[in-house]
Amino acid sequence: MWPNPADCKGYGYPENGLLQIYDSVPESEMIMPTQLNAHGECAMPVVKNGCTTGTTVGWLNGLKSKVHYYRCEGDTKIDFKSLETTFIPYDAGYDVFSDRGDSGSIILDRYGRIVAILTGGGGITNSTDVTFGTPWYQLFPQIKVVLPSCFVL
Repeated sequence: MWPNPADCKGYGYPENGLLQIYDSVPESEMIMPTQLNAHGECAMPVVKNGCTTGTTVGWLNGLKSKVHYYRCEGDTKIDFKSLETTFIPYDAGYDVFSDRGDSGSIILDRYGRIVAILTGGGGITNSTDVTFGTPWYQLFPQIKVVLPSCFVL
């Protein structure tokens, strides 16, 4: 999660080893990450813990690729679309970021801020694996429409 030594100033490993969720990543930072990869380029490392693959590390790809339509019927009707963002494995040659059964996992940045909710993905090989997620900044306002007194953090 800290591939660039110059980028980890002020970081302290959590006492209990657990990454605490405390906030969410704004759209502006998803478009222009402030964290660095090993080459000193702007990038956002992410982590998730899924039912199938457990804890995996990846990168916010920054591509917005498919449109996901959400429709809820019942007492409260919701109808909105989200441009899904993409995530790739930390080391695409060896591991996948997600697999079947991981949908619904919360994707966090290395500070514990919510980036997205995992909605799907796949690839023919590990090197072509791509995970899709609904950005939290798009999803949470819709949750508040249905559950106005809901607090996630």
